[in-house]
Amino acid sequence: MKNGLFARSLAVVSTAVIAVALVVLGLSLSITEKTYIKSNAEGLERAAWASTSFVPQNWADPAGSTQAGFFCARLSADSGYRVTLIDASGKVLGDSGADPASMDNHSDRPEVASSLSGKASWSRRLSATTGEWMLYAAIPLHGPDGGIPTGALR
Repeated sequence: MKNGLFARSLAVVSTAVIAVALVVLGLSLSITEKTYIKSNAEGLERAAWASTSFVPQNWADPAGSTQAGFFCARLSADSGYRVTLIDASGKVLGDSGADPASMDNHSDRPEVASSLSGKASWSRRLSATTGEWMLYAAIPLHGPDGGIPTGALR
């Protein structure tokens, strides 16, 4: 009888220890994932800010759309990131991963909407273009007067 009680007690204690360990592991993984995503998002944002001096002067001009596409392709090749230039209305003018003519208006994308209102932002979501989970960071692009954003670099 004592052996049966001891075995049950040992099983209950072992199960409780394993359950607590799994909860702690789950919380640790969740915190690690959030920290990793935030760190990568901040890195994307820093890379975007560092790239602003290379944005072509006439990127928002329809005649400059070839330059916008070339800029996105070149920056993507140099950085390894997908790069998108978006005008103030949300229209994609250049993209390193897809043809801008086939892309939807981006004004409703969280990170783009925020940057078009003047604030850098990031989001993690399913890409409508690639169908993959992506981490996006977007920053506002300002004209020479530095006023209202004329577009976004993502």
